[in-house]
Order: sequence, then structure tokens, then C-alpha cells
Amino acid sequence: MRLFALALVLLVGLPVPGKKQQQPSDDKNGATKNLPSPTVPVTVVVNQPPTKEQEDRPEPKMHDWFDVIIALGTVGALFVAARSLHYVKKQAISTQDAASAAADNASAVLNAERAWVMVDVSPVPGYHIFDAFSNNRTGKAFNGRIVCRNEGKTPAWIEEKRGRFLFADKLPAIPDLTNLEVIHNEREPIGAGKETSVDHPFEAVRGPDRMDEDGFLYGFIRYTDIFGRSRQTTFGYRLAGDTFKRLAGYPAYNSTT
Repeated sequence: MRLFALALVLLVGLPVPGKKQQQPSDDKNGATKNLPSPTVPVTVVVNQPPTKEQEDRPEPKMHDWFDVIIALGTVGALFVAARSLHYVKKQAISTQDAASAAADNASAVLNAERAWVMVDVSPVPGYHIFDAFSNNRTGKAFNGRIVCRNEGKTPAWIEEKRGRFLFADKLPAIPDLTNLEVIHNEREPIGAGKETSVDHPFEAVRGPDRMDEDGFLYGFIRYTDIFGRSRQTTFGYRLAGDTFKRLAGYPAYNSTT
């Protein structure tokens, strides 16, 4: 029993493995003081001061990013607007072309179905062109027959016929249709493929110094087609000596609208 107690005392008195015994030290009063155990080294990270380049470099601000976003949005909006404008212009051109094609097609159909009244003038058969005299001036006189013929597919209404016979060296390129003699001014119908005629006397004289001038007969008829549009056909003829023929070289004197 005594041996067991002695062994227990020895075990308690032994130092604990892995731990160092604290070295006693005397304080000012001579008392014993325990010294702290040595500490484990700790690594401390210290922030480095910024370099010169880092200090000079401006930090991006929030409003700068907003400016960039707004600029990109503006560029995108302009691009979309330009594309839209191009599309609108392209559509407008296509619409205009389609409208023009439709108008041309309607005009072609109208011209195919409308009345076309042509005019022919000639001396009345059995009557000759004879000389006319007035106040020492000589000229020509004849009875003319104005024939109107509808070459179209629908009827029309002739409103008036006017003409003039004169002597001249030449005529203007565009006929003056303002002061012409009335040949016929009563409304008369003319069917498709039909013709009407009226006889009318013409006379003109010239002075002795103008004997080399030829005689000219020109005029127009005005008619209305079934579409309610007013139309006009002009006619022009030359009388050279006793030869009466359609006027050449003056297209405005033989035209139709």
C-alpha cells in the first residue's frame, strides 16, 4: 500500500510532456512570477502605398458610365431611325410606282374604249375652186365639206366646229384657235363607227403683192365622250393653185386630244 502511494506522488510530480516549465523570476518584492510561454510568429499583411501611376490614373465615376450608355443609346436610335426612313422612302417609291402603273393602265383602258373623232375636209363634189375678187384684190373661194368620223368604240357628242381660210407665206407652229369662224355650233351625237358632215363656204383674198402666197384652211372640232371629258381635234389644209391637200410639217394642225 505504501509502495502504491509513493508511485502516485512520483507520477504527479513529473512534468507534462510537450509543455515547458515556466521559469520562476523574482519581482521587486522578491516574489516568484511565472514568465509567459513563447508565442507563435504571425504574418501581418500591410497594404502597400499606391504607386505614382495609380495615383495619376482617374477613377471612373458613375456619371461617366451613364454618359457612355446614353451615347450608345443615341447611336442605336439614330441607326433605327435611318433604317426606318429608308424603309419609308422605299415604300413610298413602290406606292408611287404602283399608282403610276395603275393610272397608266386606267388611261390605256379609257383610250381603248373612248371615242376618237377624226376630221376630213374637201371641196364639195361638183363645185370647183374658183377665183374671188374684192377691191382690186384676188383670191380663192370654194365650198368645203367637213366630215367628222368616230373611229372609237363608244359614242360622243360634237359640240362645235370652227375654221378659217386665209392666204399666208407660212403659218405659226401652234395654231391660233381664238378667232375662228363658226361652222356649226349645235350639239349633235355621233355613234361609234359613224360619221356626220356639213358644207360650208370659204373665201379669202390677197393683195397684188402677195400673189405667191398659198391658201390655208385650218380649224378644230370640240366633242365630249361618254366619260364626260372634253376632247378636241384640229385640222389643217393647204391650197396651192387648185390643189387642196392636208397640211404637212405642222403636226399641231392635225392632232387630237
